Amino acid sequence: MRHFYAWFMHLPPPLTYLALFFVLVVEGIGLPGVPFEPFFLAGGALILHGRLGYWPAVAAAAAGNLVGNIVGYSLARLTGPFVQDLLVRRLRVPPAGLARGQDWVRRYGGRALFLGRWFGPVRTPAILVAGIARMPLTSYIGWSALAAVTWTATWQFLAWRFGAAVARLWAHLGLAALGVVLVLAAVAWLVVRALRPARLHVLRARAGEVGAAPERAVR
Repeated sequence: MRHFYAWFMHLPPPLTYLALFFVLVVEGIGLPGVPFEPFFLAGGALILHGRLGYWPAVAAAAAGNLVGNIVGYSLARLTGPFVQDLLVRRLRVPPAGLARGQDWVRRYGGRALFLGRWFGPVRTPAILVAGIARMPLTSYIGWSALAAVTWTATWQFLAWRFGAAVARLWAHLGLAALGVVLVLAAVAWLVVRALRPARLHVLRARAGEVGAAPERAVR
């Protein structure tokens, strides 16, 4: 790890952005075990020292992640049976679970894909299942772009502002703790968004009752 940091920290800024882009392309395809975390941590240190810009780093990483997502989706869509066999045999996804995943993607569309970006265990199946289920490409790209930008911006911000703490948490607890925090934040956002229409309905119903009360009094 020390040699990696020494190498990465001495790259010219254009090559650093390029390295972020290509690492996130590979990660975005859905290949499990791609070590993207050291690149974010090193990028955070470079941003802290003024050698990189925060938003250019986010743009490079998010663009790479989105390109990888599109590649993974396209491969799954073009080679459906092969990818299904890969998920079942190599990644140990139960056939029944794969069927549920396809139904989940068909039912919830991009929302399932967005949550998959924040939760590691369903990350790869979500990308590949979206291709197998033939999710509309425009919807897939839109939700993938939203997920890529928010996810990379969050990771790069944490690495920039709390790099040492993030590194210690990653070393001692793994990514599970970070994943739980990010998933809870995403779920909270979705719950608030889902409850908003219900709240508006209640407010309108109450307003209707208040309006009807004077009318009854007049009668």
